[in-house]
Amino acid sequence: MLSLRQGSRLGFHWMIRDIKSRQFQETFARTSSRGLLCQACQPCQLYSSDNSRKLYAEQLKTRGVIQVTGKDASVFLQGLITNDMNCLDCHGCKSVYSMVLNAQGRVLYDIIIYNASSAEKVLDNFLIECDAEVSQELVKHMKKYKLRRKVTVADLSESHKLWSFYRPAEHASTPEPSLKLEFKDSRSVVTCTSDPRLKSFGWRCIATYPVEGLDVETPCSDSSYDIERMKLGIGEGVVDLPPGKALPLESNLVYLHGVSFNKGCYVGQELTARTHHTGVTRKRLVPLTLESEQPGVISPGSNIEKPNGRSAGVLRNLLSKYGLGVVRLSEMKNDLSVSAASGVKVKVMPHQPAWWPKEEDSESSMG
Repeated sequence: MLSLRQGSRLGFHWMIRDIKSRQFQETFARTSSRGLLCQACQPCQLYSSDNSRKLYAEQLKTRGVIQVTGKDASVFLQGLITNDMNCLDCHGCKSVYSMVLNAQGRVLYDIIIYNASSAEKVLDNFLIECDAEVSQELVKHMKKYKLRRKVTVADLSESHKLWSFYRPAEHASTPEPSLKLEFKDSRSVVTCTSDPRLKSFGWRCIATYPVEGLDVETPCSDSSYDIERMKLGIGEGVVDLPPGKALPLESNLVYLHGVSFNKGCYVGQELTARTHHTGVTRKRLVPLTLESEQPGVISPGSNIEKPNGRSAGVLRNLLSKYGLGVVRLSEMKNDLSVSAASGVKVKVMPHQPAWWPKEEDSESSMG
């Protein structure tokens, strides 16, 4: 196992282990003197001659962290989220993706729950990643359901920061390589797990802030992670998944391992379970690519139109020429466009992510 040193700016060391490939280890040995930090305007990068094994590091400033701790924390969360807390309690998982729904079964918050309980597990201790814009709102929402349960809910967004170590989208659709991310100095790292939505996308880490040794250069674009995520068709935050409007199954909650249909009741369960058991989801959140760079302002919520002007879906988010939209699966292969504020129509090309289950092909052919 070989270590890479960051140098005087970073002082925070990662070690990458490739279980199968000796050649990969030798490549790191030759390049270790370069350090981890790309001095050019791009995120911190772990170098390898094999592009599929590149990892980029970026602090996700739009994500907040909430702590739920106490004797009843697991039972409390079980009644609020779409996934099964038993995965964290009994099955050895370190993190799960989930959503919090309203009573009508629509998405309020997309979250990732991390098990930060101690080995002795005197008390349950869970950290919840959510959109920073609604972290306080989520705390208030949870406290409404607290009742007499022995639970403490607190917003730790000021002291705890989220980092993503992610792979480029063109490689993240393939099965994850046998790489293990480790920290030589882990005193500031609270938890670090592979992304529970799509493991091949990379790792997510929560660390205390300010963090000695995480003084990475700011990329030219703060949206590098978001663009790669959108290329994969992964929705995240209140823009991609507007509260009270987005539906969980249309947002690919099943494909992203964010729901259990075998657990007990939770808020919003009825509509979600009924839709799932009908076996048909006619619209889904999919990656979009514009034919050209934006000719003007194109706002989230804009209609995605067919040539006859009828709606085929709605645009959710757009960065550069990459975006996300909810599109009817039967219209995926048709000519579609979206209108800019100037009135100019721009061709938009939706596509099915490579990581989707193959049975989606049959669903795409439905009217």
